[in-house]
Amino acid sequence: SREAKLRNTQYWNALYELMSPLENLDKDVLGNVSISCSKGKKDLPANKRISGNIPYQGANGIVDYIDSYTHEGEYLLIARIGAPSLSPYSIRKYAGRFWATSNVHILKVKETYNLQFLFHYLRSLDFTPYINNPNSRTCLNEGSLLSIPVPKISLEEQKRIAHILDTILELKETVEQEVELRRKQFEYYKYWLLNPEGKLETMP
Repeated sequence: SREAKLRNTQYWNALYELMSPLENLDKDVLGNVSISCSKGKKDLPANKRISGNIPYQGANGIVDYIDSYTHEGEYLLIARIGAPSLSPYSIRKYAGRFWATSNVHILKVKETYNLQFLFHYLRSLDFTPYINNPNSRTCLNEGSLLSIPVPKISLEEQKRIAHILDTILELKETVEQEVELRRKQFEYYKYWLLNPEGKLETMP
């Protein structure tokens, strides 16, 4: 919808506006402000998975739901291969239990940094310099990922920036949910108008 697109544009404009002043600050590296938790990652063939409610996390999102997990906690999940875009790159946050495939990097953020801030900051970057073959987007190896510069700012400032961006994202997601709800309502009423004697269970 028009409003959803407006909220999305608002988020990206705010993101770049808030991150731009940080370019000239002293830098640390991602490997010093987070811990790689890639140990335990494992690919599980479809015929070996048992259905459940635990996300089976691939490079760019949830691939399946299974009954066991490799990790538990709050993490940043970053695509190792196959990201659809290098700017913004495929980055998401997740809290809880999940099974991690070999195609995703897993970072636990240290107490000196705010996970929400790092999530937004990394989304503002162009990952082209860190990919071993940008033309095919083949691989972001762990060494390159952990070498990414991160601005040195106070935890309070990180939280302030994250709060602003989180608020805009929440508004965007609320609008998207409302649009989807209206779409489903429209489909429901259209179905009953065209099929006045139909049954609910026969709806496509």
